[in-house]
Amino acid sequence: MQYNNAAPQAPGKGLLKVTGILMVIFSSLALILMLISMLALGALGSFFAGSGIAAASTVLILFAFLPTIFEFVTGILGIANANKPEKAGICLAFGILVIVLTVVSIISNGFEWTSLTGLVLPVLYLIGAVQNKQAA
Repeated sequence: MQYNNAAPQAPGKGLLKVTGILMVIFSSLALILMLISMLALGALGSFFAGSGIAAASTVLILFAFLPTIFEFVTGILGIANANKPEKAGICLAFGILVIVLTVVSIISNGFEWTSLTGLVLPVLYLIGAVQNKQAA
């Protein structure tokens, strides 16, 4: 008698891995651009000493870091857990969190049809996580 000890198949493996890689790439680029913006605002703040404009802009950029950091972490989790259906729950939770943060960002920045493209990767990521969750 032969036993099949193979790990359960992960049907969402491809979606999680590809979207995870793309999320890491795009969020890394966004983080670099935000750091450059903060440095520029720091220089602007020293030029306009005593002005609250640069300080307020810096605080807004710091709040913009949070969704980008969550997207970066979500991408890493997708890459690391793409072939592990038992870890689909954490991917599912982070995928939903990134979608919620993206929708909040779209609403707060004013809705435009082109802003919906920011939902493509998180939604595909979520589909992959759901497929793995169903296989677990």
